[in-house]
Formats: sequence, structure tokens, C-alpha cells
Amino acid sequence: MESPSSHSSNSNSLSSSEDDDMNLEAIPEAKRILRKRLITILSTFINGPCKRVPTSTSSLTGSLFIQELLNGSSITCYELMRMQKNSFIYLCQIFREKNWLANSKHVNVEEKIAMFLITVSHNLRNRLIKNRFQHSGQTVHTFFHEVLVAMMKFSKEMITPPSFNDNSNGIANHRLRQIFKDAVGAIDGTLIHACIPLDKQVPYRARGRGECFQNVMAICDFYMIFKYVVVGWEGTAHDSRILTETIRDPNHNFPMPPDDKYYLVDAAYTHTNGFMAPFRHVRYWLNDFRSGGRVMCENLYVPRKPSSHAYMQLGGGLNQ
Repeated sequence: MESPSSHSSNSNSLSSSEDDDMNLEAIPEAKRILRKRLITILSTFINGPCKRVPTSTSSLTGSLFIQELLNGSSITCYELMRMQKNSFIYLCQIFREKNWLANSKHVNVEEKIAMFLITVSHNLRNRLIKNRFQHSGQTVHTFFHEVLVAMMKFSKEMITPPSFNDNSNGIANHRLRQIFKDAVGAIDGTLIHACIPLDKQVPYRARGRGECFQNVMAICDFYMIFKYVVVGWEGTAHDSRILTETIRDPNHNFPMPPDDKYYLVDAAYTHTNGFMAPFRHVRYWLNDFRSGGRVMCENLYVPRKPSSHAYMQLGGGLNQ
């Protein structure tokens, strides 16, 4: 009868021989890899390193492009950056004075902000901006995030809650000002393009579209100035839900109007204290009234409501 010790020694010898066989089989593969690496090293040594082909070869550099843009048509400037010339120049001046941005060795503040604005205005990719401004992709990436940080600081100073003590609400039309004398602004939502990871895109594909959006809710006063913004909601989220959740969450610091004031909201929201919505089940948009038919007393109010609500659309160019 074979003893356990002899059986163990036989097993060890078998496993040892198997390891030796595997090592012998791995030797040719290791030689092949080593030979391939040696050939690569010798080839680089003999022929020299691969020459980099310059890509930024256009005579119209980023600096010249900005000069041409600011000295050219106002329409072109607005179409590319979604800002008027004087507004763009003033914005650059503010960022310099606040020390949020400064000229670099080869790129000035105007060029940095222009790269950022053109990117976000048209949802462009790094490669297109790189080619237009004749910079490397890394340079475009660095300055984009530099301007982004500055814009976040700027937003904290510019987007401030509405003042409920001002008796003048800013509505230019005298008749509308009398009707909505206690209105302090308008609330609306809009869909903004968003880059979402592939595994999280479904809730952001809003209203049957193939593209991804986030639903942004904002408050705009009647001077067409944004006073409050909530971002990050999925494109499929309902406007009324965003408003309700924002009010409930104390971290959002929603500016609730006093009892004698209110915001104008559209039919997507609920008519309640502090929020004036149109009458339900009546014609709402002006085109609905052109079809004719009997006019109810509620309809006398409704046409004026979109007129005031249009301030929200004009304030941020949401209808463009």
C-alpha cells in the first residue's frame, strides 16, 4: 500500500514537471516579443523619431480672428458668440478688473472668452475650436475651463434674487403694468443641450428627441434680467415638478414672494399663492384666438398673460 508521503511527493513532482513544461513553452513567446521590441528600437535609432506634422498652419490665427470679428459685422459677432460687440467688450473688461482672467503669453482675454462662448453657443467640439483658433487641443481645454471657473464667479454676482421692495416691476406697457402691478417676474423652463454618459442618457432624452437635454428653470424680471436659475434636471422632468421640488428643498434658497406679490407662470405650472397661471381649458396662445369663436370673460385675461410672459423668453433668448 502506497504511503501518503510517497503520494504527496509524486504529486509535487508531477506539478513541478508541468510548470517546467509551461516555462519551456513560454520561452519562444518571450523571445518573439523581445525580438519585436529590439527591431522597433533599432528602427527608431537608424531612421530617427517620427517627425510631427504641424496642424496649426493657417495664417488667420486666433488673435487675428478676434480682431476681424470685433472690427467686422455686428451680426456675425452676435451669431457666433450670441453677444453684441459692446456687451462682449464690457464682459472682458469686467473679468480683467476682477482678476478672474488675464492675458497669457500667446492668448489674450478676448480670445479665451470667445473660444468659450462659441463652444457653448453652438455645442462645438474641441477639434473645431482648435482648428478655428489655431491652438492645440490641450490649450483649448485649459482655457475653456479657466473661463468656466470665471463664469461661475460672475454668475454669483449677476444672478441675484429679486427685490420685493421695489414698487416698479419694470413692465413698460402702462396697461399691462396696471393689470400685473404686483408681479415681480416670470418663471419658465427651457431645454438645454447636455453631454450625458451613455448609461444615464434615457431620462435626458426629452419629448421623443434623440438628443440629450437638461431642463433648466429660471426666474426673469421685467427688465429681462435673470434673477434665479436651477439647472441639472433631466429633460423629461415636468416644469411643475422642478418648481415644487426646488421650493421644498431649503438648500436651493428659492426666493418666495411675499403675500402681496407673485410670479407669472405658464400653463405647465399650478395656479397657487405666489404663482399666477392662466385659466384652465381656455385658449392660451394668440394663434388660438385667430381661429374665431366665442370669447369668454377668462379669455380677456389670457392674451395679456403671454405678453408679459414673453419677457422671460426675451431675457435669455430662450425662443431662439
